[in-house]
Amino acid sequence: VDQTLSRDLMMYLHTRGGSRVEGKYLVNILGNQFNVLLFDFAGSGMSEGDHITLGIKETDDAEEVIRAVKKRVNVKRVILWGRSMGAVTSILLAERLKGNISGLVLDSPFSSFKEMIFDVISSRVRLPGCFIGLLLSMVNNKIKNKIGVDLTTLKPIDSIQNIEVPTFFIVSADDT
Repeated sequence: VDQTLSRDLMMYLHTRGGSRVEGKYLVNILGNQFNVLLFDFAGSGMSEGDHITLGIKETDDAEEVIRAVKKRVNVKRVILWGRSMGAVTSILLAERLKGNISGLVLDSPFSSFKEMIFDVISSRVRLPGCFIGLLLSMVNNKIKNKIGVDLTTLKPIDSIQNIEVPTFFIVSADDT
């Protein structure tokens, strides 16, 4: 981040299982127009922590990073570029920080945790929906007991409706 210029901040939010390294290409592409910020969510890359929550707790991480950067650098506007889990986090954060996020680039966000799980499992094996639902319930209860997060409440499709900033969606040709 260039501390001498008052410019827009492009903050990259990475995927589940990814890290800040995913966004390095943006520095070369956007570095002349934006301060580009790359960081690792807790539990990812070089950060401390053991668990990711597909956007729920990552929203807190991203908000804290923005707050810390604004204390050190003069930032005009904040634009979030998120991929998969990072796109979901971007949606949740833009809803939370209304008026403080100026734009979104969303690469392959999922609409809800439940739908994503059903889609992923159904694309790999043929199982009845009720069986997938039972597996999802069992796994979610284990996660809830271990880290205190109910992933079935994660529905970014509901949050996106409350956002009024320019938003650009990116999806793969093979993405259903």
